[in-house]
Amino acid sequence: MRWLLAVSAVMILTGCAARGPRRFVLTEDALIPPLVRQPLRVGGVSLKSCEVASGPLKASTRRHNLYLRRTGGAVTSTTLREFRDGLAGMEANGCLMEGGAQLAFTALTDMLALPSASLFLARYGMAHDSASIDVEPGFFLRVVSPLLRAGASDMKLDVEIPEQPGVIHVKAGKELEGFETSYYAVEASRSAVVFSLVSVEHSRMGKVSSASAPAGYRLQPPETARCFRMLFLRRRSDSDRNLTLLGAGSRAELDAAQRRMESAADPMAACSDERFAWCQPVPRLSAVAPMLRVTVNEKSVFVHVRGTIGDAIQAAGFPRRQGRWAVERFWQGRLVPLVVSTRPEALFDLVLLGEERITLLAP
Repeated sequence: MRWLLAVSAVMILTGCAARGPRRFVLTEDALIPPLVRQPLRVGGVSLKSCEVASGPLKASTRRHNLYLRRTGGAVTSTTLREFRDGLAGMEANGCLMEGGAQLAFTALTDMLALPSASLFLARYGMAHDSASIDVEPGFFLRVVSPLLRAGASDMKLDVEIPEQPGVIHVKAGKELEGFETSYYAVEASRSAVVFSLVSVEHSRMGKVSSASAPAGYRLQPPETARCFRMLFLRRRSDSDRNLTLLGAGSRAELDAAQRRMESAADPMAACSDERFAWCQPVPRLSAVAPMLRVTVNEKSVFVHVRGTIGDAIQAAGFPRRQGRWAVERFWQGRLVPLVVSTRPEALFDLVLLGEERITLLAP
């Protein structure tokens, strides 16, 4: 409850024309952004008049613009999910241009003082128990797939399961030469989302080399697919995959395709039969994971979604929770410094949104 009271006090102040230092303040209860004038305008995204609200969060359109407001009262995880669904619905019913909801999600995180995990939920909509996540600009997709010997089309796995609870040993067959790791940037192109290949690495016998193009599984959605979602499906048969990529021409078509997948007795059969969306099961022995990119001491590193400052520091090769660090985070399109007004170690638990800049001040 303490952070709810702190958030309420801060957000009441944002109704004024804010004049103050542009910095984030990390307290024990919330990450407080620089103050903004309310309503917060997202320009040029509205196609017609409409509005949505959930608890103290409200959105309305006027003269091609979307306006976001936050009144008094608590912002909970349920509130954030419902408000995000409402903004997505505004795009699905043609009130907002394609891609308008994603711009609204970004603006929403600029105006809310909440715990960093809640800000991640506001921006990307992915909770720990989510069955899906939208693949939005700001993400990177890491694709890992096996490299097989010439002429091999599949790989055998020998699995040793102990009689008592313990370690399960998995041994790959002779067909496996190594693994390939590819990174794709998720980018906005006009009102569409596109995947741009960033890098490809091959790892064979402990040796890592770069490649110009993937040799294994690659992401090649059709040009008609303009927005994408990852579905984490429940395994119902031996043919099921834990992960499926879904793409469609609009958010409304994407929602409809997801409902068909989730209601089908055999999701993979429904995926193969899908005629109104692009449905791509991730192949056996391959994996696709959404990642965030941040900079640590001028080195780019990738961190899993919902990762923290501590995770990024560790990924860059530093001790996870040691040293004195400076952090800059994007706010309204520019990097803004972050100051800690609570115990210093709280910084390491801050959940990332992507493209933060982290700099070591003292070991």
